[in-house]
Amino acid sequence: MYAPFWFEGPVLLAVHLLRYQNMWALAPTLAGFIASHIRLASMPMEAIVLASLHRSWIRHRDYNQAELLVYVLGQDMGMSVISGWLERDLPGYSQARATSREERWHNAT
Repeated sequence: MYAPFWFEGPVLLAVHLLRYQNMWALAPTLAGFIASHIRLASMPMEAIVLASLHRSWIRHRDYNQAELLVYVLGQDMGMSVISGWLERDLPGYSQARATSREERWHNAT
């Protein structure tokens, strides 16, 4: 797992607008920040692997904002996005309700 910035301030606002207000136009900007950070860090990558939501969450939401970001990131970096390799066995709970980084990490793994 990799996170190029802290989930606070303008990043938090942008993610919440993307997720809860369907402001899809923010996806290229967020993906661009991630791509720039990956390039600056000279991180060797051959592809981007999408970790799918549990099927109960997919039914609960209108769309998967992480999937949207991953596909835009793949386009930005000229990389393939691989889906279907990783799948959640358990639904977990909303990351928005997590109160600490440790809780988010535990829920995401």
